[in-house]
Amino acid sequence: MKAVAIIFATIVRVIDGDTVRVDLPDCNVDLVCKNIEVRFAGIDTPELHSKCPAEKERALKAKAMVEQAFPKGTQFVLADPKKDKYFRILAFAPVVSKQLLDAGLAIPYGGEKKIYDWCKL
Repeated sequence: MKAVAIIFATIVRVIDGDTVRVDLPDCNVDLVCKNIEVRFAGIDTPELHSKCPAEKERALKAKAMVEQAFPKGTQFVLADPKKDKYFRILAFAPVVSKQLLDAGLAIPYGGEKKIYDWCKL
């Protein structure tokens, strides 16, 4: 069985339903350890900047759910961190991801081309 790497993070702010900014307390180089963007692996949430009112409404609900789960200063674990194509940390946050999926505010996502249309729900 492969060991899963973990890193500890502290919430700086929630950007949207699947992206947050964090500080990494076990790291001492501000350039790479402070206010770092993290994308939650395994899910995709609606976009806040959508022109579709239904998608934007769901995006605001998803963001609010993450803000409730991870208020500023919350410490949590990022599982299996990697760098994504946008140089963000891509890591699993299973508890909040499950909450978003269960609420219908996220879909499973593995990095493939997005084909889901939140406006058609």
